[in-house]
Parts: sequence; C-alpha cells; structure tokens
Amino acid sequence: MKAMVVALGSTTEEVDGVIRIGVDGETASTLKITPADSDVMRLVDLKQYVHKGDNNVHITFEGKGSLLYQIVGRYYLPWRMERPALQEPLSIKVEYNKTRLEKDDLVTCSVRVLNNRPATANMLIVDLGVPPGFTVQPDGLQRLVENKTIEKYTLTGRQIIIYLRTIAPQAELSFSYQLKAKFPIKAKTPTSRVYEYYDPSVEDFAEPVVLEIGS
Repeated sequence: MKAMVVALGSTTEEVDGVIRIGVDGETASTLKITPADSDVMRLVDLKQYVHKGDNNVHITFEGKGSLLYQIVGRYYLPWRMERPALQEPLSIKVEYNKTRLEKDDLVTCSVRVLNNRPATANMLIVDLGVPPGFTVQPDGLQRLVENKTIEKYTLTGRQIIIYLRTIAPQAELSFSYQLKAKFPIKAKTPTSRVYEYYDPSVEDFAEPVVLEIGS
C-alpha cells in the first residue's frame, strides 16, 4: 500500500481513457477515467462471474496515461463445530477422588504427567498446589521416592514440588498422594504445573478445583 501511495504521489501525467474488465472473455465492467477523477478508487465486484475451477480475469486500458490496479480474492470455509486441540509437549492432569469432605477426612489426589513428544523428556518439575485448609500426608510421597516413581520431593507452605528424572517418549507417569482436611473451608486448589527444569517455557497447567470441608 505504501508503494502504491508513493507511486501515485510521484506521477504527473494525466489519465484519460477507458478500462474494460472481464472474466473468461465476458465483459464484466467498463470504466471511464478522466483527468478530473483519475485519483478516485473504483471497486468492481466480480462474484457473479466466479465459478469453480480456474477464473481468468483480464483488464484492458485504452487511452493515455497509466493506472495502478489490484485483484483481491476471498473465500469462506464451512464452520467446524470442534477445533482440533493443540497438543502440548507436556501435559498434566490432576484429579481428586472427592471434592466435599468433613474435618479430618482424607482426600486422594491423582496426578498424570504425559510426555507427548517422540523423544525422552528429561529433568521435569511438577509443582502441585496444596489447597488451603489441608495438610499433606508425606508417607505416600516418601513411598514414591522409595519405589523410584519420583526422584525426590519438597514441601512448602502451599506447594509440593516433585522432581522427575525422565519420562519415556509418548509415555505417562501416574502417582497419587493424600491430603487431610484440617478445618471447615471452601476454597480453590492452587494451579498445578509441569515444566522442564532447563527450559521452563515447555510447560502445561492443570486447572484449579474447588474443595469444600464441612464443619
């Protein structure tokens, strides 16, 4: 567009002539151009001449001077009810066996980490959010370390940080742990995340879940 504007601005010649526009040998429109209106843009719609297959558009000019022109085409695709989901290199899914419980009840959290790539995923961090009103039961996590399901783990006030060494190509790692309800509350779990230690941009998140502890 900038090139066209520059070209128009630099021209000094007058235009006086007739433009004929056709499709497949049939005349679609004839335009008369004079020095008084040569700077006015004309738009010619050829949709009634368009057909399946090749469409040959021809433009002829008779007269003096020269003009710029542009041919633009557009089309529509049928609406697709479902868009194909984009598969991330890594995926994480976090599920709770129940979302309503009483004080001192235990809830089991199941975690699935998937490596969707054709190559081995190395040095992964799984950051699991601990919901308010719950305490982590470390015995289950320690057993995961002992049976080498996970490399190690760290507990913070609101997180369980899991360290994984590798996940095979197109494979998944599943494990679970338990939380104990401490006091009545209704709250969302913090977001859980999986990512590569050396490239944190390779990541995925699990949506928060609402948990409710009765009195």
